[in-house]
Amino acid sequence: MRIAIVGAGFSGLSTAWHLLNKESCEVFIFDAKGIGGGASGMAAGLMHPYVGEEGRRSHLATEGMAASRELIDRVEEKSGKKVANREGILRYMLSEEQTQRYFRHCTEYGDVEPDGEGCFWIKSGMTVDCPAYLEGLWELLSERGATLVQEEVSCLSFLKDYDEVIVAAGAGMLKFPELSHLIPNATENLDLRPSQSPGIERSNLAPISNNGDDSIAPIAGAFASVLNQIFSRVGYKCYTVKGQVLLCTVPDSIQLPPVTRILKGYIAPSGIPGHCTIGSTYERGLSDDLPDPHFARADLFPKVAPLFAKADQLKIADCKAGLRVVRKGHYFPIIAQVRSGLWVIGAMGSRGLLYHAFAGKLLAEAILYGG
Repeated sequence: MRIAIVGAGFSGLSTAWHLLNKESCEVFIFDAKGIGGGASGMAAGLMHPYVGEEGRRSHLATEGMAASRELIDRVEEKSGKKVANREGILRYMLSEEQTQRYFRHCTEYGDVEPDGEGCFWIKSGMTVDCPAYLEGLWELLSERGATLVQEEVSCLSFLKDYDEVIVAAGAGMLKFPELSHLIPNATENLDLRPSQSPGIERSNLAPISNNGDDSIAPIAGAFASVLNQIFSRVGYKCYTVKGQVLLCTVPDSIQLPPVTRILKGYIAPSGIPGHCTIGSTYERGLSDDLPDPHFARADLFPKVAPLFAKADQLKIADCKAGLRVVRKGHYFPIIAQVRSGLWVIGAMGSRGLLYHAFAGKLLAEAILYGG
């Protein structure tokens, strides 16, 4: 069975891994940007079961964490290098309701414990060096015979010679005309490319806050409109959200916190010595993935100041941005068969690391064994 996967991020690579457990599979991964060149590669790498300000445990978090840890373990065994900080994540509380919920997690799941006044230690939490992890995962896939085709796929009909095609391209799925059959005539005369206009006026925008996942509003413009229509037609309600993270240089005179700290923003160790990552913006109303370091700084530094008193002494070394697809309501990822031989996996939102390995396994099993 010859299988084409469009997208070399978390979902694409994990699905390839599970498909290659079957010796009869040949897997070809298409991505013009290479391994981790999209939103997955710019992620700060936070992985834990309690995503979101409400502090609820994510659906199937136990299965998701176990599957992701297994893949990370394999990468570290193969490379002999550490790609994840497994010392946990420190979560600062925003409300009494959130505090009480975390106390219940201590009893029900045992992977959380109080750590001083106003914060909890998520012992199961990990901070993953995403570029190193993705490169290590690719090395495993390469050994199993996977092929990387670093070319742009502009039309899925170019992949007609493959037995199965999997679209794991995140927000990039909209560029494929083949998806337009889900909403007849919806894409006619529309430019589906993300806006590249440098003239977006940001100076009057207030810093954007997540305010809990349920506050997501549909983004404006043709790009977002078509995305919403596509998923509404197949029973999903999805939105794109732009996230930006800042890579910061840490002066020698500053002692950086050894583990990730989360409040409304987060500050996390980086895989690059002498650096840390601050994130993440949660921007609605935009359809471009262009970095905007001035906006990101204005939005993020006030959020991490309560976590790290010397945050204002950090120097911005780089700003990265990416578009994520978010599913409104219950935030389960999407694993769907669009038609015979064509599959879509995505809408992981900020749970990409949590769900990617388990979702990839489910999709691989559906393709290989039916269901």
